[in-house]
Amino acid sequence: MKSEINLRTREFTITREFYLPRLLTTLAVVLLLALLLGGSLFVYLYGMQLEVDHNYLLQEKTALLNSVAPIEEIELKTADLEKREKLAQVLSEEILPWSAHFKTIKRIAEENSLGITSLAAAGGGGVQITGVSPSMRNITLFLQALAANMDSSEAVCKYINYAGEGTFKYEIELLLTTGGDH
Repeated sequence: MKSEINLRTREFTITREFYLPRLLTTLAVVLLLALLLGGSLFVYLYGMQLEVDHNYLLQEKTALLNSVAPIEEIELKTADLEKREKLAQVLSEEILPWSAHFKTIKRIAEENSLGITSLAAAGGGGVQITGVSPSMRNITLFLQALAANMDSSEAVCKYINYAGEGTFKYEIELLLTTGGDH
């Protein structure tokens, strides 16, 4: 015979007994909480690692920018100089400088064996040329070469004097109509 009477209800007994679906549900909830906690910890640690990497890259970028700054400055200066050189080349091709006539006169005089003692700017956009020559023929050839080589200009011989010792002194005024200011 039974000495104990079971006054427990069936629901109480089932809750106390080993019940597989309840165990599996509890394990699933515990595993889900562990995964959630582990995932949160992983995301937090990954974010911290990204922040450290970001700070390192910012420092490296700053260091590289500081080392590149002089090179960029040199490149800017080089580009500016190239731009100025191109501008100077364009201007030198388009505009005849005031000294171009003096260079041409000197070259023509050397070709004709003429000595030039002075080249001076004369009033009205002209050039006054004085010098010595071994013959009057050289002075005449010089005048013809000036007329041929100096576009739109007029050469006038002011005087030719015999200086003795086989030399002639001369003065020529060349009226220029191109280049320079008049």
